[in-house]
Amino acid sequence: MLQNWIVEAKQIKSKDDFSMDLLYQTNDISDFLNRSDINSISATKGFGKTFALKIKSINYRDSKSGSVFIPKKQLVDKFIPQNKPSISKELKKQFNSIDKHTALWKVAILISVIANTDLLDEVESLCDETPALKTLFNKKFSKSVQLTYCYFLTNYSIFNEIAFKSNGIIRELVAIVGLLKNGIYIFLDNIDEFYLDEKNFVHEGDIWFNSQIALIKCVYQIDQISSHLHIYFTTRKRVLDRLQKDDSMYSQYKSSISKIIYAKHELKKIFTNNIRNEREERLIHPSQVFEKPMLSFLGVTEIPNISQKKQRIEDIFDYIYRHTFGRPRDLMTLGKSISLLSIKSRQKEELLRKKVNETSYDIGQQYILELKHFIQLDFDSIYKLINKNILSTQEIKIICCKYNGIEPNSHCINCTKKINVFSILYLQGLIGYEYYDQFSRSWHQSFITTGQQYIDGTQDLLPVSKKYFIHPCFTEVIKDYRTKNGLSRFIPNRDTIVGNGIEITKNNENNIIPIKIFLASSEELLHERDRFDLNIHRLNNSTYRKKGVELEIIRWENFIDAMSIEGLQAEYNRTVENADIFIMLFFTKVGKFTQEEFEKAFLNYKRTGKPLVYTYFKDANIKTSELNGDTRSLLDFNDKLTELGHYHKKFENADSLNHYFGQQLEKILPSIVGKELF
Repeated sequence: MLQNWIVEAKQIKSKDDFSMDLLYQTNDISDFLNRSDINSISATKGFGKTFALKIKSINYRDSKSGSVFIPKKQLVDKFIPQNKPSISKELKKQFNSIDKHTALWKVAILISVIANTDLLDEVESLCDETPALKTLFNKKFSKSVQLTYCYFLTNYSIFNEIAFKSNGIIRELVAIVGLLKNGIYIFLDNIDEFYLDEKNFVHEGDIWFNSQIALIKCVYQIDQISSHLHIYFTTRKRVLDRLQKDDSMYSQYKSSISKIIYAKHELKKIFTNNIRNEREERLIHPSQVFEKPMLSFLGVTEIPNISQKKQRIEDIFDYIYRHTFGRPRDLMTLGKSISLLSIKSRQKEELLRKKVNETSYDIGQQYILELKHFIQLDFDSIYKLINKNILSTQEIKIICCKYNGIEPNSHCINCTKKINVFSILYLQGLIGYEYYDQFSRSWHQSFITTGQQYIDGTQDLLPVSKKYFIHPCFTEVIKDYRTKNGLSRFIPNRDTIVGNGIEITKNNENNIIPIKIFLASSEELLHERDRFDLNIHRLNNSTYRKKGVELEIIRWENFIDAMSIEGLQAEYNRTVENADIFIMLFFTKVGKFTQEEFEKAFLNYKRTGKPLVYTYFKDANIKTSELNGDTRSLLDFNDKLTELGHYHKKFENADSLNHYFGQQLEKILPSIVGKELF
């Protein structure tokens, strides 16, 4: 029976369960479906990996008659966690080796291929020599890759004998499979769920990653055995991130892997395709279904944000989209939920909002349950500490201190737990920050979208911002928890729409364009740095704020509180790349890190035109007793500047430095902010 708003791929059991019109084919999805050499489809959970794999299985079963398919009756050989046997810590340790796990996959696949074809006669003599192998082929489960794989998990001695101890037995199996004359197609799914501990919300150590990495390696090796053998499988994006980070062979593996990534307009297409598949009696305006599908389904194309002081009209899809994490599954969940509303209820704005918010809670709750496998945060404690959906820098620092059990406003260095709560939440798309877009000359909110998250959710990469925004789905989960546990009421900001890319409207007196100036130098020029900083502060007060501009000095002494607890220099370098202006001061030496910052700034300028780079050399008398081995670094750096064609300006003291840069500032600011200032 044809289905609509398919949330789970398990709903698809045959080609009659879905319409190809519902599938939006990106280039990567099209490659996976149509090319035999693309073995794997990879994405974050909820992006439709299994959906694509099942469609490929259906297409191949229809078009490749006479071929053998594993599994024979189901569309995919699904690895079900409930089928996973209980294995000892010692065996887990054994199979946590990528090489050993690659061998496990290889043996399970080779045996299953032989068991499903007419190659059984070819292994007769081999079985006589190895009784364990003969016993295995006599078992019905040997036709299933999943069941054979599970058998070896608990029968390590048999696996070890076949894979390693017996004299060349695995080579013999490879040679036999090389005799294939007809096509054999294997579809493996759900390996990513197989090693998740649903009870304790953790993945089972590195074996979660390594089992999937081993399958990628195994399939790459098996591809060389026979042109008739084809293996297709799903894997998580996090696994590819780990593989890219750790394996020099990644560039070769990735050529046979398609990644599912959707832009917002593509997700809208998926949503409207499902609307067009709705029964006519489920639509408010059936005649508009092709020309204006959102109007046809919802009765409106826009929705007012009635809570704002100044009413703001929002596109109806934008409203729905920001109540998801940008995954097809989330949009299908919302679409199905809205579809179940009666047409009369759908036309009432308050009932539509209520349904979207309720479903947004379900989406948020499910997403957080998924995250608990990978990030070790006490979410209940977080729910207790957050009571609004827009937080200041000071508020997130206080909350982070409380979470870590230290006094509010304590220095991060004094923290023993060292858990940067908001960095972790940001990296998983649960909070966003505000940034000024130099191209549109306006402020916007920015969230990491699902599918872009960092593999290591504990990295400290929270951008510096004056305000932070709680994702609408996360907001609904926090509100629900606080209500159910009798905590103080959650206070949403009624004047700001929260969502990725949303433009932030600021009051005229606060609509200031920030210009970030990164100031780098060695410790010996502390006095000049302080005087430079003070001069910029005076210029802001006397001139620039009145013209809608604020100059912000970034220097390591003031920046360290906003830094990560480890990897300060790495994050400092990232800030260099995001600055508008980079200033370097030097005198008798150039420190390693100062030079590294210059290189980052100069390379980024060459690539993007930002930041503008200025170097100033203090020209003053030096006592010979103060000269040391570090002086060589100054000479080397001077040579480097000459090679780059970048020349420095000399200054005698802090006053002359401020004068020279002040003159330069008047020339460059109009081009940076996009308007005349003087």
